[in-house]
Amino acid sequence: MGSVSPLRAARSILIVEDELLVGLELEQILRDAGWHVIARVNSVSAALAAIATTKIDAAVVDLNLGRESAYPVVDMLSAKGIPFMILTGYAIEDVRQEHRRRTVGKPFQSDELIGALDRAIAA
Repeated sequence: MGSVSPLRAARSILIVEDELLVGLELEQILRDAGWHVIARVNSVSAALAAIATTKIDAAVVDLNLGRESAYPVVDMLSAKGIPFMILTGYAIEDVRQEHRRRTVGKPFQSDELIGALDRAIAA
């Protein structure tokens, strides 16, 4: 992946993902890219609590958390001005229009994920 971008060096990131193996993969990819993974949570309530109580510089959010939609998490991140990107297995048309530009589909490539995050925090 090359050198660590100053955009992400020593920055904290929250992972919101309900699938254990995907969450572990995301954690490794993000750490390899220079992020400090502050937490990996698997529910809306845990994500909202982490955002409310922890300094977070960015987040990666799976849009579908089991039977829950992660839009409350996305809305809170937006309200707080925290950059984020969405991961989803759904079609891009199923994502709210205002969030489509920051959405990466599953399955994803590491470089695609890191590029989307870099664009989100640079915006």
